[in-house]
Amino acid sequence: AMFVDLRGFTTMSRRSTPARVVEVLTEYYALVERDCEREGGVITQFLGDGVVVVFGGPLQPLADHARAAVRAAIALQRALTRRNAAAPREPLEAGIGICTGDMIAGNVGTGGRVTYTIVGDAVNQAARLQVMTRDLAASILVTESTRLALGADDGLVLCPLGPVPLKGITEPVEI
Repeated sequence: AMFVDLRGFTTMSRRSTPARVVEVLTEYYALVERDCEREGGVITQFLGDGVVVVFGGPLQPLADHARAAVRAAIALQRALTRRNAAAPREPLEAGIGICTGDMIAGNVGTGGRVTYTIVGDAVNQAARLQVMTRDLAASILVTESTRLALGADDGLVLCPLGPVPLKGITEPVEI
């Protein structure tokens, strides 16, 4: 599970016109969508300035889902850096949380309002990690479960930050 959140969106949306807010969100969503779908991710939700993505769910099975999620996160951060260099007036920055684990993925809802979504502890951890990116001055945070699922590092540089308490999660999570 991957959660992506646009930093500074509340401030930007308060000082911008509604048309500009929609332009920025559209540009941001397009970058997230391109980089995540290129790696086999399926976007399950746009939540204001947040995006929820699953890698390896039933709609798009992936043997190497953890690596695909990390590659997508890195690609997105690079795309935002390139975009900001070309259009510095309103820089876009994102925090990304990734957790690998069991989850429920499928259609839920009632009546005519059904949506494909993901739920479970791994999803909650990814969401909480995304929030922690601000506190830890990190752009991407992954759980130990994701690191283990990656296997050989293949050039990835991961910096252990130790166990971190996450809201709603009983035990501290290694990140």
